[in-house]
Amino acid sequence: REFAGAVANVYLQTVQALRKDGSGAKNTVNPSVGITTFTNSDRLIINSSVHDLLQNAGEIGQANFEKVHLDTPRITDVEKRNVRDLAESRVDRLVMHKSIPELGISAGSVLTVSGLNGETNRIEVINEHGQKVQINPEKHTSFAAAVAQKLEFSLGDKVEARAVLSVRDGSGKLVKISNAARGKITAIDDHRITVKWGEGKQAFTLEMQNKDFQMVGHGYARTAHKGQGETNDVQIVAAGDKGVGFAASARSLYVAITRARLHTTVVATASGRSAMDDAALKDGGKTLATEVAKEAKAEAMSEKRKEGIEISGVASPSLKDQSQTLDKHKEQKPEVHLTL
Repeated sequence: REFAGAVANVYLQTVQALRKDGSGAKNTVNPSVGITTFTNSDRLIINSSVHDLLQNAGEIGQANFEKVHLDTPRITDVEKRNVRDLAESRVDRLVMHKSIPELGISAGSVLTVSGLNGETNRIEVINEHGQKVQINPEKHTSFAAAVAQKLEFSLGDKVEARAVLSVRDGSGKLVKISNAARGKITAIDDHRITVKWGEGKQAFTLEMQNKDFQMVGHGYARTAHKGQGETNDVQIVAAGDKGVGFAASARSLYVAITRARLHTTVVATASGRSAMDDAALKDGGKTLATEVAKEAKAEAMSEKRKEGIEISGVASPSLKDQSQTLDKHKEQKPEVHLTL
């Protein structure tokens, strides 16, 4: 929790600094600051910490509204077919992608798991009619396994769709919201949430019932995988104690640290920084510096982005080597700052 709090503090300070002096931000009233994590658990706790800090600072509404959120743990297709693996991941909800008429289950329904029988490899769920039925996960595979959590949301919170959403608006028209779409809460009470999705001419506002909001989470932090293609004024890379070595590679680190127009700040624990160094070297012996320099040059031609990265602050030996390599590429470079 202390690490998540440190990341949240850097986030708020960065937003406030960009508002104060602009610093090249596209929108100084609402500058874009992203947080990249390497694990889903870090994403969840950092999002919660950012929400709490913004509320304490008066940046978002003071009233909290508790909503059920369905988090989707990383489960392979093989694990999804094995009830023991589902139990190990504490799965307690199924989001059905296809109907199972003989069991009274329709597509799009969210079912509560009432039992996981490892002996028979069956999932016991409560269908829409309140009946307990058993699903064979080897036969019926079109579902997403989820874990129900309770999250607090407030007016002004940034949110993100965690799956493709299909929601009917006030006129009954079916509106689709893409996976990873970002939005901002413009109204909220105990039963419904109004979100402004997107920005500019493509933005639209949609009122959602609690049941439609279950696959929506806070939108401050996202994993490196989810953040591919995202560009912010400033990017914060959060490298905690767990999971970086497993989740990170030279490629994912490149994606994480080159998503900013202005600069990137790396907030890392000692073990997180060490894991980032190891990950930067594990892909066929290539250094992260080589990968960044090579791909930054290509991106500069197509996107007119600045080439290279300068790594300043307290750096480990491998990061210092990267700084020297990248320094040859361009006089003006986005910066990467390390905060330990």
